[in-house]
Amino acid sequence: MMQCDSLQLQMAENQRLLQQVEKLEAELNFIKTREYMLTGLQGEKLIADMLNGIRTARNASYDMVVGSLKIEIKYSRLNIPNPKASTRRWSWTNVLGVSGNKDVDFIVLLGDVDDRFRDLYSVEKNSPFVVFIVHRKQIRDFVLSARGHLIQLVSKPSSKSKGSRLFRDHQFTISDLENMNFLSANVFSEFRGK
Repeated sequence: MMQCDSLQLQMAENQRLLQQVEKLEAELNFIKTREYMLTGLQGEKLIADMLNGIRTARNASYDMVVGSLKIEIKYSRLNIPNPKASTRRWSWTNVLGVSGNKDVDFIVLLGDVDDRFRDLYSVEKNSPFVVFIVHRKQIRDFVLSARGHLIQLVSKPSSKSKGSRLFRDHQFTISDLENMNFLSANVFSEFRGK
């Protein structure tokens, strides 16, 4: 009788584990078939590894914690807004959450490098990303919608564009990130020497 009960418990546990494996495989297939999600997750991992950050749960309101700082990481592919245009841009959506009131200290914006302008960016030779870091007090300066949904930036740096401040004041290299002290109260002024 005891052996029968033990066997039934093992079979129930096996069934539970098979269901869990099936669920995880479905989630993995979902991500694999949406390459942009996989790339975004890789960007999150890259930034978390460089800053020794702790990644949060998938449904948290921010992606990573460094010390007590809450950091959101957003990734954008290089988009062609108009098929006839030579212009390309990055579009980071829901930067302050769907409701526009996300509580973060910094947002890290990652974008695919536009090789046509690589020499105009602050990037390492082989870096696949352009990196911008914006403090929460400055995020709304770059958001296009009142609810905090969208930051768009043309990939060619220009002193005439609204986004020129992102290139001038908020662009960092991967090496910069590795050497940055996010726990400092004046992270930008100390790092930039301002």
